[in-house]
Amino acid sequence: MSESTRSPWQLDLDALARYPRPGTVVPGSLAFSPDSRLLTYLFSDRGDLARDLWALDVETGERRILAQPPGGGTTDENVNPEEALRRERQRLREGGITHYAWAKDADRILVPINGKLYVTSSGGESLQLVAPSDEPAADARLTPDGTRVVCVRGRELWRTDLATGETLQLTSSSSETIANGLAEFIAQEEMGRDEGFWIDPRGERVAYAHVDEGSIPDYPIVHQGEPQWRVEHHRYPFAGGPNARVRLGVVGIDGGVTTWLDLGPDPEVYLARVDWSPLGRLFVQLEQRDQQRLELWRYDVSQGTRTLLLVEATRPWVNLHHDLRFVGETETFTWSSEGSGYRQLSLHDPDGSELCDLTSGERPVERLLHVDAERRRAYYTAPGSSPLTRYVWSVSLDANVPRYATTDARDSPPGFHGAVFSPNGSYWAHSFDSGTQAPTVTLESVDGGERRVIHQGESIQQVMPGVRPPDLVQLAA
Repeated sequence: MSESTRSPWQLDLDALARYPRPGTVVPGSLAFSPDSRLLTYLFSDRGDLARDLWALDVETGERRILAQPPGGGTTDENVNPEEALRRERQRLREGGITHYAWAKDADRILVPINGKLYVTSSGGESLQLVAPSDEPAADARLTPDGTRVVCVRGRELWRTDLATGETLQLTSSSSETIANGLAEFIAQEEMGRDEGFWIDPRGERVAYAHVDEGSIPDYPIVHQGEPQWRVEHHRYPFAGGPNARVRLGVVGIDGGVTTWLDLGPDPEVYLARVDWSPLGRLFVQLEQRDQQRLELWRYDVSQGTRTLLLVEATRPWVNLHHDLRFVGETETFTWSSEGSGYRQLSLHDPDGSELCDLTSGERPVERLLHVDAERRRAYYTAPGSSPLTRYVWSVSLDANVPRYATTDARDSPPGFHGAVFSPNGSYWAHSFDSGTQAPTVTLESVDGGERRVIHQGESIQQVMPGVRPPDLVQLAA
């Protein structure tokens, strides 16, 4: 059908198979610089899937491209198998720059591209290649002060000093079935944990998972739809069969002997979550294989002790979350539980005792977004008056009185709101989309004053003229 004869509401195969989908080229991976002066994000102003790293000055509104793939390339040819598998498990279709991360306390940005590591800063200088190697790097992280990079190469942990270029191997026990510093298949696919190692707040130690898949059968996947067929091998844990055996160790950033932590007598326990506290202790969540019991333990690595802080026991299973956050530089922490039948937030002292409920009732918390220790507020997402909506809410750490954080919550059409907050808590990037509105992103002040439009989404009629929004239907159950 030619363009001249096609009616605006008629769709052809090209329109249905188009990527990115109409209206879906929007800023992604939003993050603020450590000093809260820049909002950075991945975006393609060409309207394709190859994204660049952009920066927006929160004071002036000036925006610029901070980094592009080396050579200005916009395609991703010859992606190595490790990178391809990582993108597949993260359901990532985009190319160009797909990931980046700020150092927590320094003006330095790590940009991994196709197994190679690059660094830049807010100045936008050309990407600098870090420690060239024939072995692709995986799951790389900057130390908080931005002076070193830790990554996995060849199933082992490596550390590189950015000033001197010195590279040091931190672990040395890998094999065909053993990996150090990588999350196992179940952690990535089923538990929402992509990380296999964790750098402490002072950048002096690295906690890491030691994963042994030797008891898991090899599962071949044959790829026949390519110019040359190939076989991809995986250690796939079938239901009811053996799982990977996981240990948790801590090694110094300059190497040395690993300290192994006691995860208890169950060899099949799941290492669900690992967090360093601001005081340098490890808070570790362990889940039984039947997923009906979750335990939160605190480990003092230097003393060789562990303390049980919390237990969640729920049938038919415990839903994992990412709602453990520390309040400022203390070990007072937030937690969420479905013990009441609805996920709600609570505040706990360093020994696990509950200080107060932060939320309650029949409105379930979806996700904790940010804890502002100075303002004594927590921000989270939850439905409004209908489960077909999602708004950003805030609550005082001292009083159970939730309120809308989105100023237009009661007046805007039903839809889905989200937010990313600056480290100093002064700004937040506010996203919104609905069944009739493509995603819109704005920069707002937490006091409700400033507002900048970063990306204006179009209505469904602007994106695809003549196409009717979907009808939402309720069915009795």
